[in-house]
Amino acid sequence: MIGCQLLACVIIRHRQTLEDFAQQYYVIAAEIACQRSVQGKRKILRCCGPMVGASELAFRLTVRAFGIDLTWTPMIDADGFTKSYLYRKEMIQFHDNDPTVAQLGGRDRTNIIHAAKLLAQVDQVKAVELNCGCPMRCARKGRYGAFLLNEPDLLCSIVQGMRSALHGKALCAVKIRIYKNDPLRTLNLCRRLTSPQECGAQILTVHGRSVCKEHDADWNIIRQIKTVIPKHVLLIANGDVRSLRQLRLCAAFTACDGVMAARALLKDPESFSVPSDRSLPDSSIRGCALPPFRAALLYLKWVEIVGAPWQCIQRHLTEILERPLRQAPHLRKQFTTLRSNSSSANELESLYKALNALSLTIDSHQQDTTISRTQPPSSSSPVVVSVR
Repeated sequence: MIGCQLLACVIIRHRQTLEDFAQQYYVIAAEIACQRSVQGKRKILRCCGPMVGASELAFRLTVRAFGIDLTWTPMIDADGFTKSYLYRKEMIQFHDNDPTVAQLGGRDRTNIIHAAKLLAQVDQVKAVELNCGCPMRCARKGRYGAFLLNEPDLLCSIVQGMRSALHGKALCAVKIRIYKNDPLRTLNLCRRLTSPQECGAQILTVHGRSVCKEHDADWNIIRQIKTVIPKHVLLIANGDVRSLRQLRLCAAFTACDGVMAARALLKDPESFSVPSDRSLPDSSIRGCALPPFRAALLYLKWVEIVGAPWQCIQRHLTEILERPLRQAPHLRKQFTTLRSNSSSANELESLYKALNALSLTIDSHQQDTTISRTQPPSSSSPVVVSVR
């Protein structure tokens, strides 16, 4: 009783809500756990999550150069993937330097299983994941993504079928959101999804928000999930991770095996990198002192090799160069008026020139070299694989 009164006095004195007080305790606990984790040197997978119109091959290869361990494809429509050869050929590409997780979306069990079989034939696909985390309107209308969580029996049946279809050629993975204000229901679903006797998922990614997205990511429920799933299952935490420090805090607090982010990497592909794991093969890239230009240049060099839709190129360059473009708004138009053939030699050359002009405008004395179009970041011709 006395303890409750003292706690109430503290909250009133500082005009805080109980939630604010709990959040402060939450951060302190995470800091302590992080220190213990660093001392133990536990390896945490740094993951780049799937993004609609932004997880194309060129970007996945870019973030891998800055320390990302595992990447995801954009969500692949399982129905279209099984029915359309053009969809498979034009939209889904893989590269020897990018072992990845292929994410499937849909609710038709037969098509999802068929798509998983096709993807498992590709050596670069290390896991096939069912998307049960998308909260968008299209997912609500089609009753897939996060809205599959409302049909747990169907969801478990699909995952079970995927696991059987993969035959060990690729791992079976699932990404989910949590149920709103119902941790027990969330824990029970995670048990079912990862139980070898029922579904047998080997990778479980948990976004710590519900479909409503009205609250911060709940790392505490992810921590509880880790205690109820089999030890061999990889648990990947997702939500409210925007920096390397937050990644370490999340990993330490939840005891997860990996941490996923998407938006943070979209704006800064170097968000989770440390100098020791940056594999930059070109001297002109290493010479760029400013991170935004370094990442933008590497991305363009991968576009030269593997190509990319012009919408993706435009989005990535404007996101990565957001801050510099605020200081040089007169140059924004050169990055936002790309044509459909932006991967062509002429268009890429103009983008290199625009990038160089922007870097000189912002802070030319910090650049060791002038940004120029040099050899792509590969000593041999890379192999790009399209699923037939």
